[in-house]
This record gives sequence, C-alpha cells and structure tokens, in this order.
Amino acid sequence: MVWPCRNLLIPPRKALQVQDADATVILELRATEGIVELQPGQDAADGLIEAKSVRATFLERFINDFREENARRRAMDQGILMPKRVHREALKELKSLQGELEQLDAELLGPALATTRRRPETIEDVAVKELSAFGITAQTAPLMPERLPLLDEGLEGI
Repeated sequence: MVWPCRNLLIPPRKALQVQDADATVILELRATEGIVELQPGQDAADGLIEAKSVRATFLERFINDFREENARRRAMDQGILMPKRVHREALKELKSLQGELEQLDAELLGPALATTRRRPETIEDVAVKELSAFGITAQTAPLMPERLPLLDEGLEGI
C-alpha cells in the first residue's frame, strides 16, 4: 500500500510551529518565497518584516525573469509571452508589499523616499528662452522643416 505525501497548509502572514524535520524541508524548498524561521527570542513582528522583504525580493526576481524572457524573445524576433494571471497577481502583491515596507521604513529612508516617488521637475530650456527673446519660435523656425526626410538618404532632390 502506498500512502500519499503528507501535506501541510501554511497560512500566509501567520507564525506556524512545526517540528525540526519539517522546518528543514520547508525552508529548503520555500525559503526564497518568503517563509522564514523565527529564531528563539525573536519577535514575530520582526519575523514578519523579514518574511515580507524576502517575499518582495522573490516577486521582483519572478517578474524580472518574465520581462527578461520577453526581451530575449523580442531580440530573437520570436513572439512574446503574454502575462498570465500568476504574473498579474505577483505584480499586485509586489506593489502591496513595497507599499507596506515603505511605510515601515519611512523614517529610515527619510527624504530619499520622497525623491524617488516625486515627479522630476521640468528644467527650463535656456536656448528656447533666448531664441524667444529674439522672436524665434517653433512656429517661425521649426526644428524639422516640412518635406525634409528624417534620414540622410534622398537629400539630392531637395
């Protein structure tokens, strides 16, 4: 008689106590996906933060692997892979985890976080300002004259 493998349901974001033999197998197989071991004396909240960080790293790698595969296929002139539900869910989870971790680390990140999320300021084009002072605008002197080809080919007829 053959018995099926034992299954263990691990609820997300909850601490679960298992035997040492089970913990070894679980950590070997699933540690990169966000399952961490709480050390004796470690706070469960600290373990949850560590698990979220590990999970976010796993999801980033998963999504980047998908993007790199599509870039490789594009470069080889093959059809791209369309994202599946697992990719969309991974991206949603990653964004959620990034938001949670940013809130936890806001004090640590300080002003650096604000600069990464802020839209870049528009830089004043000094050349356009100077040309405008002389009455030269894009309408009076366009950067690309009409009927001028974008390539250097065919300029002989103009």
